[in-house]
Amino acid sequence: MTEERLAVLVEAYLEGTLSPGERAELEEVVRTDADVRARFLDHVRLDVRLHGERAVVDETKAVALILSVDSDARRAEVWRMVEARLRARRAPTKSVVWPWVAAAAVLAGILYAAGRLSGPGGRPASAVAPLAATLELVEGTVALNGAPARADQAVRRGDRLETSAGQAALRLADGTRIELRSETRLSPIDGRAVRVDRGELHARVVLRPGERPLVFETPHGEARVLGTVLRLLVDSATRLDVTKGTVRLTRGAQSVEVPAGHYAIAGARAELAARPIPPAGIAVLSFTLINADTDEPIPGFDPVPDGAVIRLSRLPTRRLNLRANTTPDRVGCVQFALDGNPSFNVEREPPYALVTGAGPPGDFSAWTPPVGGRVVTATPWTGPPAPGKRAGTGEPGQALTIRFDVVER
Repeated sequence: MTEERLAVLVEAYLEGTLSPGERAELEEVVRTDADVRARFLDHVRLDVRLHGERAVVDETKAVALILSVDSDARRAEVWRMVEARLRARRAPTKSVVWPWVAAAAVLAGILYAAGRLSGPGGRPASAVAPLAATLELVEGTVALNGAPARADQAVRRGDRLETSAGQAALRLADGTRIELRSETRLSPIDGRAVRVDRGELHARVVLRPGERPLVFETPHGEARVLGTVLRLLVDSATRLDVTKGTVRLTRGAQSVEVPAGHYAIAGARAELAARPIPPAGIAVLSFTLINADTDEPIPGFDPVPDGAVIRLSRLPTRRLNLRANTTPDRVGCVQFALDGNPSFNVEREPPYALVTGAGPPGDFSAWTPPVGGRVVTATPWTGPPAPGKRAGTGEPGQALTIRFDVVER
């Protein structure tokens, strides 16, 4: 199961909005996958602590019982017990959920720094209400302005909060809650915005009077929360997923309205367009023609447009390769089909290349495409390659097919 799908199911579980099918899906994967089980337990434990519960429910034992292989009334009762406690802790204020924001500052140079996310009718950031926050939870190594942080500590405008080997939770004056995972840095926190320099956070944003937005800034863009449920992921591009409402995604002079059930990408290698969110949450966005001598993109073919004509005599080299660009940057694997061969190659590690050899990751093998019409399809999978096969496992994501002609001159 992808991190994106797990995030959706866990959030719905904590909100009490799981459908019967989603409940069965979550229960099955938590029971059978140890890694998912650990992450699920972490979510429940964090939610319990954030709401001040201590000994009423031992969440570790409760989840252990939930995950029992015995399908009996006791397990069902434990589900009901935990969910009842979660519902009881919910404040009656209307809120929106902004899950799984990830920002990688080291990749800022790859992206359009001018990209901006804003809700329809969003006001200038100066209209955002001033922020005042309190640290509700500190676990592990967390620093505030370079010094060890502690629970119940005030976080003032201009402060810098960083989690390295820990996690933390903030509550703003209006009730908005922001949860920081490990390796996350907020810098700075002030009356205009919360800046996410890197890492991953979840936010439950209370609707502000007059729909004034709470602004989250990253090195690559800006999100204005106006009563919308969305997810923002920033790695080598900025991806916006919308589950409720509509959000306007802007990059330079271009913008697109992204409705519920759709996503859009702001980045150098993706068309700015709203697309349906694939069931597995992963997709191939584009292809890039690579110079295998330098391992760099060939100008004019990043990305390779559908219907392109590749003139070999005009390229700096005939030693080429083709890279599939995915969202997120890392998926389980990518399966390539070439000219009718559905299992031409499968790549487990990025960069995902059409042709691979014995070199280290990032060292592209050389390939000269034969003259004529070529058809390439790349399909992302949530799982690793199947043992002994050139095929993926798990759930397939959104595939991409391009056709191009290779000519000598």
